[in-house]
Amino acid sequence: MENSNFLPITKKMLASIENGKLSKKELLNVHNNYQKEDVPDEDRELISSSVEKLLRVKFPAAANKIFGAKDSEARDMLGKVLSPIEVEFDLSNNKHKNGIKTGGNVISGEAFLYTYISYKNSTGIAAHFALSQPNVDDELRVLVSMQQVGKHNAGIIDTHEFGAEEFSQAQQIYRNYLRQIVNE
Repeated sequence: MENSNFLPITKKMLASIENGKLSKKELLNVHNNYQKEDVPDEDRELISSSVEKLLRVKFPAAANKIFGAKDSEARDMLGKVLSPIEVEFDLSNNKHKNGIKTGGNVISGEAFLYTYISYKNSTGIAAHFALSQPNVDDELRVLVSMQQVGKHNAGIIDTHEFGAEEFSQAQQIYRNYLRQIVNE
């Protein structure tokens, strides 16, 4: 990261954070002190995001306490997709649980973030809308797919991957999938 415009103390703190040797207490102290210091906002934001990334990897419970759940933004985004869909479509026959879910790859520790909504009809065709971030330093990705699941597992019917800036396009594709498979 180019940090030539930051204060010398910020550069020094950033180097300490990036070497990964700070304890949880030290990281929390750096974060708290920078929130109180009279430093430019850019410096404060850099230190805060650097501390958050390291805490998320090394001390997830502390990160959740300070910054909130790592998937809170993803859940908010998906909630804004799900709410109007629940009004537009009858999801009562969903063979997947209705609601926002955490992916098994996150539960098993294989991915940093994978939060999704899905619908599966009685014939085993599923529509899937996910926000994915394999590692803490990766960009958030939006994944939308339609697939045949279950006994007749024919696999992927259609799939798209987008950057977060193309969220509304992904949302439209998911709605189109639902128009095809809900009430089938």
